[in-house]
Amino acid sequence: MENKQIATLTPIQQVLQKAQKKFDKYNTSLDSQREMFYASQIIKSSEMLTSFVKSQPDSVITALVSVATLNLTLNPSLAFAYLVPRDGKASLDISYRGLIKILTDSGTVRNIDADDVYTNDQFEYEKGSNPRLKHIPNFADRGQYVGTYAVAFFHDGGNQFLFMTDEEIKAVEKVSKAAKSQYSPWQTFRTEMQKKTVIRRLYKILPKTKISDNVISVLEHDDRMNPVEFAKEDKNKDLFEDVDHVDVTNEKPKTAVEEKPDPELPIDK
Repeated sequence: MENKQIATLTPIQQVLQKAQKKFDKYNTSLDSQREMFYASQIIKSSEMLTSFVKSQPDSVITALVSVATLNLTLNPSLAFAYLVPRDGKASLDISYRGLIKILTDSGTVRNIDADDVYTNDQFEYEKGSNPRLKHIPNFADRGQYVGTYAVAFFHDGGNQFLFMTDEEIKAVEKVSKAAKSQYSPWQTFRTEMQKKTVIRRLYKILPKTKISDNVISVLEHDDRMNPVEFAKEDKNKDLFEDVDHVDVTNEKPKTAVEEKPDPELPIDK
């Protein structure tokens, strides 16, 4: 009887049904039915992802299981993660907002702030024994893009920060597998990818003791798609030091975005 019911489902529904069974085995706060609904809408909106349902169904299932592993909803309004076609299969792409949520949910940091810097902004960045970072954007006329920074705020009041220049970020883009895709977010969401690049490099230094092995495994896969290596001159240096104060746009650190409950959304049939 069950086989007959499966046979009446569309290929997308069959793959999502298999994915949902695996999804439900993970300890996650996400509603699997709702996530399958989001996945269904995303897949149907992409001709390439729709083709992968038949040609690479396991990749679709793996990507959706990663959603449960990371506890990152596919809710498009939150923009934590995306289903994307890459290297001839479906993949889960984590946004910089998603990386921040992973680190805050794990308790590794209280929050992370990231922003782009332009020539007309007031920006002061100093490393060494007394590191400091100050950024006041000039919203009237930003000027040309210079680079991007990220600041990790710890629960004990300390923080660590990193700034990467435009040239350093372009070097990452050049070796990124994701950037080579015609669907690359480097083309359509460049400012997000700039922030993600800096946060991922900052992540490499932050303590991992509070992050589960499954989450680290997925993040390492994401890293292989967008490799961020340390500059040769930085490999033997302590890049990040606790500082007493980091002035970022003279505002309090933003809190991590929390998922807002949606009404029950059934799988589209």
